[in-house]
Amino acid sequence: RDITERRKAEEVLWRSEENYRNIFQYVPETLLAMDNQMKILNSNKAFAELINKYAPALNMSEDELREKIFSELRKHFGKTEHGIIEIGKSSVIR
Repeated sequence: RDITERRKAEEVLWRSEENYRNIFQYVPETLLAMDNQMKILNSNKAFAELINKYAPALNMSEDELREKIFSELRKHFGKTEHGIIEIGKSSVIR
């Protein structure tokens, strides 16, 4: 049986997913992918840079700051079922 068309479709899908991963990782805005249980599925390079920059200034380890941010997001947005949550520059995590 000829699976040429299936292979072509798989290649197109793979390229599309690779493009998405690259866009997600390298967009200059901080991005977090979360499921409907508010579990963090992925974060991008800008988020890692934010953690790296501010953890020492807050006298926290990078892991502590990351968990603090995740905890605050869960607390404030835990009832969100889907969609995009935009947090402006004026947002403060205490």
